[in-house]
Amino acid sequence: MLTSVLGKRVEVQPAVAVGAGVANRCNASAEVFDNLLGINSVVVPGTLGFAANPLFGMIGVTELQTVRVNVVAFPPDPCVGQLSFLNRQGAPAGSALEVQLAPGQAASLDLPGSALVTKLGQRAEVQPVVIAPNGGCFASTEVYLNGLGTTSVYYPPDPCSPSSTSCVVP
Repeated sequence: MLTSVLGKRVEVQPAVAVGAGVANRCNASAEVFDNLLGINSVVVPGTLGFAANPLFGMIGVTELQTVRVNVVAFPPDPCVGQLSFLNRQGAPAGSALEVQLAPGQAASLDLPGSALVTKLGQRAEVQPVVIAPNGGCFASTEVYLNGLGTTSVYYPPDPCSPSSTSCVVP
């Protein structure tokens, strides 16, 4: 258990190490579940690589939710870039965050739904944006329920094929 405080969020990055010669026979995933009921809320398939400049689609958010974009500098590379959100019209939504992360460090930027909609039942669509000119930033985004902190949507970027030259393989 990483926290015992209701509503407190903890960010983690799963990692799997395999021995030489068996990597192509392994298939990893990560799962988040409720300790009380054992209910699964997020399953993330493992990948062979990450897009150097990830592209995310639009994500819906309500007044009771917050959308978050996460980045981590996967060793041995640093992560230097900017995190932000765009609205449906492509205009900035919320603030932006400049990041300069040493290998192993992570950062996130939140956009509360209450900054976009004013009453229950309304939804706004936003696009998380990660700009990292030199790569090195592995990104994901999620939507969580305010107050409880439970993640309802987790959206990793599309994994890259091992033959792609535009991907970073850790």
